Amino acid sequence: MSFQVSALKFRPQRFDEVVGQEHVTETLRRGLQSERVAHALLFCGPRGVGKTTIARILAKALNCENPGTDREPCNQCLSCESFNSGASFNIIELDAASNNKVEDIRHLVEQVGYQPQRGRFKVFIIDEVHMLSSAAFNAFLKTLEEPPPYAIFILATTEKHKILPTILSRCQIYDFKRIPIPEMVRQMTFISEKEGLEFEEEGLNLIAQKADGALRDALSLFDKLNSVTNRSLTYQNIIKSLNLLDRGHFFDFTDWFLKGDTESILISFDQILNDGFEGDILLEGLLEHFRELFVSRDPKTQNLMQSGERFLARYKDQGGGCSRSFLLSGMNVISDALFKYKEANNKRMFTELTLCKLAVMNHFLNNAVSALPGDIPVKSTVQASPQKKTELESAANSRAENSDVDTNNSRGEVNQFQAESQTKDKKSSESHTLAEPEDPPIKKIEDKTNNSPSIPQLASLSSLKSRIKEKKESAAASTLDLSLENVERIWNNYSEKVESKSIAVSLKNAVLSVDGNSIKIAVPGEVAKQTIRSQKKLLEKLRRSFGSHVVETTIQVDESLRKEEDNNGPKLTSPREKYHYMAEKNPNLNKLMDALGLKVSD
Repeated sequence: MSFQVSALKFRPQRFDEVVGQEHVTETLRRGLQSERVAHALLFCGPRGVGKTTIARILAKALNCENPGTDREPCNQCLSCESFNSGASFNIIELDAASNNKVEDIRHLVEQVGYQPQRGRFKVFIIDEVHMLSSAAFNAFLKTLEEPPPYAIFILATTEKHKILPTILSRCQIYDFKRIPIPEMVRQMTFISEKEGLEFEEEGLNLIAQKADGALRDALSLFDKLNSVTNRSLTYQNIIKSLNLLDRGHFFDFTDWFLKGDTESILISFDQILNDGFEGDILLEGLLEHFRELFVSRDPKTQNLMQSGERFLARYKDQGGGCSRSFLLSGMNVISDALFKYKEANNKRMFTELTLCKLAVMNHFLNNAVSALPGDIPVKSTVQASPQKKTELESAANSRAENSDVDTNNSRGEVNQFQAESQTKDKKSSESHTLAEPEDPPIKKIEDKTNNSPSIPQLASLSSLKSRIKEKKESAAASTLDLSLENVERIWNNYSEKVESKSIAVSLKNAVLSVDGNSIKIAVPGEVAKQTIRSQKKLLEKLRRSFGSHVVETTIQVDESLRKEEDNNGPKLTSPREKYHYMAEKNPNLNKLMDALGLKVSD
């Protein structure tokens, strides 16, 4: 007897046998009971979740001669048996992926014209309907909108967005969902018991996770592993067959992350590489592991775990020893590493660097000013020496004493920053009992209950100096007196930085004056007035650079400046006017033009 795959052998024949689509089957069953089934239905959803299966069950139920009170097909009448044996003329299936031309749809429309030979309805099931061409869709529109009373169309697709809106508006749409892991495990358990297979629930859980919500994919993988493992679907056999990392590795790595044990991390990662696994496989497993630890911390979210009952107690135990800050930061680091993994030239070194970041991360989080709300600081299993504790306390006292230093004292802040850096380096070299990294610490979370300023994270000493310089300039500007000398200094500093020559000339020709709390700017014409008015940064700086003074700026056209400008000489606009003006001053310019054969161009 030929072998039949589990997806076909155990294909549901009734609505109550369908897995994970109760919201669809219940709606269709009620429609059958009330005789209110639409003439066009569209089943949308991922692959392998039961769209075609439910379409076939519905087609059988519509023509079943002996339906039950719940409108399930009996699978015993002549209509049901003929369909199950593939000999029904009332149920026609069309694969739109291979029959997507206009001629195929026209042939289908011709078949619609013939009434059913036996039964009430003639059902047309069109699978992968999104593969039809635009011309085929248009040829199908009229029939789909006004079919004969005995014709029912059931369309199935995995890509709803590719279907024309005119088709969607004529159909009753049903959205299928991915099948949850527990329900897939339950179905594979049922099949294993029917087939008399040796299995472990955790092994079936792994198969369900690899299927990504598609039961057909899960059963295909189930059949493959059944052959490879010689009908023994245990957890260890499935791990070896699928070439997966054992979850025990992820528990060990997490323990090493919490302890900062970079030596064990690098040695274990080297062994994983030697076993044939790539770095991204380890990172993806760690990301999933951190997610399981995060949801295992709260009883309300433990039902979201996907790892099964086998590791539940171990996840709870390890998750209780990890702070939310550590888990969230770890997931962020791993996600960023996976995004950049393909672009890394040396993938081994890139993965080792990511793992070492995770190893030192818990140390920084424990030394942060505060953690997330509700977090309990995780105590490190490594104990510090008395000398180390004394140095830490003295450094903390020094920071507390210096918290009230004035921000204008830039030299004191730079010295404090350098002193703390030297102290950290000294402590890391003297104490071998704490695994402290040499990297600069991450930015500490601000403690809202403490008003003392904290030192921000800086890339280098130069960035600290530039920030101090900015603060100093801002503080000095806020203490300026409103005087003509200060206004001219701000005005000239801005003029020197302007790149446009025309704007620089307009600024240079302006005449400034101070009258009370008002700065008056006199210009020779309207063009200069509009030019200065467009310099909003300059005007805003003038308004806000004099402490508590409310400064107003006014720009006026001064006729005396215009006359003075006119007295300085005629306005020369075109190149020809400029040439004639210069030639009047120096007649030799005409001889030079003739000798060189030059002409003035407009």
